[in-house]
Amino acid sequence: MSSIASIQEGVTACPALADKDIAGVFDFFIRLYVSERIDQTNIEEDGDMLLYQWSRQGGHVELDLTRQIMLDLEDPDEAADSMTQLSITFRFAETADTPSIGSGNVWCNSPAEVEAFRAMLGDSALFAWARQVVAAGVRVTLDRL
Repeated sequence: MSSIASIQEGVTACPALADKDIAGVFDFFIRLYVSERIDQTNIEEDGDMLLYQWSRQGGHVELDLTRQIMLDLEDPDEAADSMTQLSITFRFAETADTPSIGSGNVWCNSPAEVEAFRAMLGDSALFAWARQVVAAGVRVTLDRL
């Protein structure tokens, strides 16, 4: 079992992050999701999930992979208050060949869904485009919601 803070440390130490290699960082993050369970979460109760998000705004495209956890607590209000997100967000300047895709998101609710989640990423025109261009920036954030 791991803590979300130790997962964050692993992500920030990933060499692909320094290289702004979105495919390498996302692959590393997904592998951590499969191999590292977070303390005090219940995956059967949506306590540990992945979220892929994309958006366009002001001439930029953002692609984000988030691990969202919620502690497995008896009090539902306390559990909801424990919700935490570890996010990796890549920002790209739009180019003439940026796919015409708006905003959206896809959830991965458990490690059993990772293969389909990876296939969805592999089929994404926007993700394929992002793999070919240099990110203008990348940030890793840990937020309590």
